[in-house]
Amino acid sequence: MQITTHVIANPDSTFPVVFEPYKLDVSQYGSKKRTTIEFEIKNVSPKDQEIEIISFDDRFFSVDVPKHIKTGATIKAKLKVKDSKVADSFEKSITLAFKQDQPNSKPVRFTIPVTRTVRTLSSKLDSVMTSTGKSGGSK
Repeated sequence: MQITTHVIANPDSTFPVVFEPYKLDVSQYGSKKRTTIEFEIKNVSPKDQEIEIISFDDRFFSVDVPKHIKTGATIKAKLKVKDSKVADSFEKSITLAFKQDQPNSKPVRFTIPVTRTVRTLSSKLDSVMTSTGKSGGSK
Protein backbone atom coordinates (compact mmCIF):
# COMPACT_ATOMS: atom_id res chain seq x y z
CA MET A 1 0.00 0.00 0.00
CA GLN A 2 1.20 3.51 -0.82
CA ILE A 3 -0.16 6.68 0.74
CA THR A 4 0.53 10.01 -0.92
CA THR A 5 0.10 13.23 1.03
CA HIS A 6 0.85 16.88 0.66
CA VAL A 7 2.20 18.59 3.78
CA ILE A 8 1.85 22.34 4.12
CA ALA A 9 4.53 23.83 6.36
CA ASN A 10 2.39 26.68 7.67
CA PRO A 11 -1.25 25.65 7.48
CA ASP A 12 -3.89 28.30 8.02
CA SER A 13 -7.58 28.16 8.73
CA THR A 14 -8.26 30.24 5.63
CA PHE A 15 -6.60 27.80 3.24
CA PRO A 16 -5.94 28.22 0.27
CA VAL A 17 -5.37 31.95 0.84
CA VAL A 18 -4.58 34.33 3.70
CA PHE A 19 -5.88 37.92 3.90
CA GLU A 20 -4.02 40.80 5.52
CA PRO A 21 -5.83 42.49 7.10
CA TYR A 22 -8.63 39.96 7.48
CA LYS A 23 -11.17 42.77 8.09
CA LEU A 24 -11.20 46.00 6.06
CA ASP A 25 -11.75 49.13 8.14
CA VAL A 26 -11.95 52.39 6.16
CA SER A 27 -13.10 54.48 9.12
CA GLN A 28 -12.43 58.18 9.22
CA TYR A 29 -11.76 59.95 12.52
CA GLY A 30 -11.14 63.59 11.80
CA SER A 31 -11.39 65.97 8.88
CA LYS A 32 -8.86 64.23 6.62
CA LYS A 33 -10.78 62.04 4.16
CA ARG A 34 -9.95 58.36 4.17
CA THR A 35 -11.55 56.57 1.26
CA THR A 36 -9.24 53.71 0.26
CA ILE A 37 -7.65 50.67 1.82
CA GLU A 38 -5.25 48.19 0.29
CA PHE A 39 -5.20 44.59 1.39
CA GLU A 40 -3.06 41.59 0.55
CA ILE A 41 -4.02 38.11 -0.52
CA LYS A 42 -1.38 35.39 -0.16
CA ASN A 43 -1.78 32.04 -1.91
CA VAL A 44 -0.61 29.42 0.60
CA SER A 45 -1.74 26.47 -1.53
CA PRO A 46 0.39 24.38 -3.87
CA LYS A 47 -1.75 25.45 -6.86
CA ASP A 48 -2.35 28.69 -8.74
CA GLN A 49 -5.77 30.19 -7.99
CA GLU A 50 -8.32 32.04 -10.12
CA ILE A 51 -10.08 34.83 -8.23
CA GLU A 52 -13.68 35.84 -8.81
CA ILE A 53 -15.56 38.62 -7.05
CA ILE A 54 -18.87 37.02 -6.08
CA SER A 55 -20.58 39.95 -4.38
CA PHE A 56 -20.20 43.36 -2.77
CA ASP A 57 -22.43 46.41 -2.43
CA ASP A 58 -21.30 48.58 -5.34
CA ARG A 59 -23.45 51.47 -4.08
CA PHE A 60 -20.89 51.95 -1.28
CA PHE A 61 -17.49 51.08 -2.71
CA SER A 62 -15.55 49.64 -5.62
CA VAL A 63 -13.13 46.72 -5.39
CA ASP A 64 -10.08 46.08 -7.55
CA VAL A 65 -8.76 42.50 -7.27
CA PRO A 66 -6.45 40.70 -9.72
CA LYS A 67 -8.01 37.68 -11.48
CA HIS A 68 -5.16 35.22 -10.75
CA ILE A 69 -2.66 34.49 -8.01
CA LYS A 70 0.25 32.10 -8.40
CA THR A 71 1.18 29.61 -5.72
CA GLY A 72 3.24 31.23 -2.96
CA ALA A 73 2.57 34.72 -4.35
CA THR A 74 1.10 37.72 -2.55
CA ILE A 75 -1.03 40.20 -4.47
CA LYS A 76 -2.44 43.59 -3.56
CA ALA A 77 -6.11 44.46 -3.87
CA LYS A 78 -7.85 47.78 -3.24
CA LEU A 79 -11.20 49.01 -1.95
CA LYS A 80 -12.36 52.58 -2.63
CA VAL A 81 -15.37 54.24 -0.97
CA LYS A 82 -17.71 55.90 -3.49
CA ASP A 83 -17.76 59.71 -3.39
CA SER A 84 -21.49 59.64 -2.58
CA LYS A 85 -20.81 57.53 0.57
CA VAL A 86 -17.78 59.34 2.00
CA ALA A 87 -19.89 60.91 4.77
CA ASP A 88 -21.65 57.63 5.63
CA SER A 89 -20.85 54.96 8.19
CA PHE A 90 -21.61 51.39 7.11
CA GLU A 91 -20.97 47.68 7.63
CA LYS A 92 -20.76 45.63 4.44
CA SER A 93 -18.68 42.78 3.02
CA ILE A 94 -16.92 41.42 -0.05
CA THR A 95 -17.22 37.77 -1.07
CA LEU A 96 -14.44 36.31 -3.20
CA ALA A 97 -14.17 32.83 -4.72
CA PHE A 98 -10.87 31.02 -5.30
CA LYS A 99 -10.62 28.17 -7.78
CA GLN A 100 -7.58 26.14 -8.69
CA ASP A 101 -6.47 26.31 -12.30
CA GLN A 102 -7.51 22.74 -13.01
CA PRO A 103 -10.66 20.97 -14.23
CA ASN A 104 -13.31 19.86 -11.72
CA SER A 105 -11.89 21.86 -8.82
CA LYS A 106 -14.54 23.44 -6.63
CA PRO A 107 -14.22 27.10 -5.63
CA VAL A 108 -13.66 28.14 -2.03
CA ARG A 109 -15.49 31.31 -0.95
CA PHE A 110 -14.40 33.87 1.61
CA THR A 111 -16.36 36.83 2.92
CA ILE A 112 -14.31 39.79 4.13
CA PRO A 113 -16.03 42.28 6.46
CA VAL A 114 -15.87 45.96 5.46
CA THR A 115 -16.62 48.65 8.04
CA ARG A 116 -16.64 52.42 7.94
CA THR A 117 -17.30 54.78 10.83
CA VAL A 118 -17.16 58.51 10.20
CA ARG A 119 -16.45 60.81 13.12
CA THR A 120 -15.33 64.34 12.46
CA LEU A 121 -15.07 67.36 14.71
CA SER A 122 -17.90 69.10 12.87
CA SER A 123 -20.24 66.10 13.27
CA LYS A 124 -19.51 66.04 17.03
CA LEU A 125 -20.26 69.77 17.28
CA ASP A 126 -23.48 69.33 15.33
CA SER A 127 -24.51 66.55 17.69
CA VAL A 128 -23.78 68.68 20.79
CA MET A 129 -25.59 71.70 19.35
CA THR A 130 -28.64 69.61 18.43
CA SER A 131 -28.85 67.94 21.84
CA THR A 132 -28.63 71.30 23.64
CA GLY A 133 -31.29 72.85 21.41
CA LYS A 134 -28.89 75.33 19.80
CA SER A 135 -28.49 75.53 16.08
CA GLY A 136 -25.17 75.84 14.42
CA GLY A 137 -22.26 73.69 13.62
CA SER A 138 -20.97 73.31 10.10
CA LYS A 139 -22.30 70.91 7.54
